[in-house]
Amino acid sequence: MSITPIERIELISTGEESKLSMNLFIGFLKKQLRSLRLSD
Repeated sequence: MSITPIERIELISTGEESKLSMNLFIGFLKKQLRSLRLSD
């Protein structure tokens, strides 16, 4: 099963998008944790 160049580009771009959203999500979690710690 070979992957066409277009499919490969789509795979790479979706991988980058998910990586970006993961980073945003992790950053959000860290902010939440920090605010929880401050409120204690």
